[in-house]
Amino acid sequence: MTVKDMVWAFTHKLKDAFPIVSISFDEVSDRPTTVEHHGGVESKEPEPYTKEQKDWMKQIPERY
Repeated sequence: MTVKDMVWAFTHKLKDAFPIVSISFDEVSDRPTTVEHHGGVESKEPEPYTKEQKDWMKQIPERY
């Protein structure tokens, strides 16, 4: 059974249980989430931490 068939069966069961006139659904597919796709602007700001700060942060033990 495909997902589309399961959704179709589910919507018909809902119509049997509730006074629903109509239900529509669309299958959604994956789409790219890159900056270009969403129209965003990549940040051109400088790195927020210096090399010394990064080295110091590496010494902090990881917590669970």
